[in-house]
Amino acid sequence: MKVTNLVKRKGDADEKLRGLTVVSTDMGKYKEMTPQQLMKQLEKTNKGLSKYEHVNKKAIDQYTTFTDQLQELQRKKAIIDESREAVERFIASVDAQKDETVRQTLEKVDLHFRDVFAHLVQGGVGKLRMINARDKIIESEETPARMGEEDGTVGVRIEVSFTGQQTSFLTMNQLSGGQKTVVAISLVFAIQRLEPAPFYLFDEIDAALDAQYRTAVARLIAKDAKNAQMES
Repeated sequence: MKVTNLVKRKGDADEKLRGLTVVSTDMGKYKEMTPQQLMKQLEKTNKGLSKYEHVNKKAIDQYTTFTDQLQELQRKKAIIDESREAVERFIASVDAQKDETVRQTLEKVDLHFRDVFAHLVQGGVGKLRMINARDKIIESEETPARMGEEDGTVGVRIEVSFTGQQTSFLTMNQLSGGQKTVVAISLVFAIQRLEPAPFYLFDEIDAALDAQYRTAVARLIAKDAKNAQMES
């Protein structure tokens, strides 16, 4: 039994020795020491190590792990930042194209509106004016400017003169019911001329019009009926 115990202790000691890391230059010094000296040195070393009991022995492994995680997060952040910049550039491009498309469309509708209104009102002048957020004159019924918009188009202002004088332009809230109907018909025909349809159905659009405007609307419909089917 004694031999067995000694063999077991020797195996444990050999296992511990294999786990020790000794600098080769110090190996000779330890070989010259007696077992008593080695035990004394071991006790001294253990005593010195006792003050490091609360040190995280996994700190090096954790540092390596956290460093890898940090690098991975930094890589992902760089990808996200690049994607965000690309999205912001795309949004800016779309906004620029949108504003330009709106401007061109309104200009084309304005040309048709001027022509149709002049056809319905002898000597009359009508026009569409784009309203920007920085414009000071905005009618109460028009869409107000949104916060943060400085130059973008926020609405359209219709100005008409039934006498043809440049100084007598009126806005929609200054017109009578019949005059508003004339302006509305002019705007509808202007929009339809921008994107013509093959068939149109009108439902008493001349109900609020005077006789002269009814005649003008009839002539306008007869003119446009050459290119599309119209029913009233």
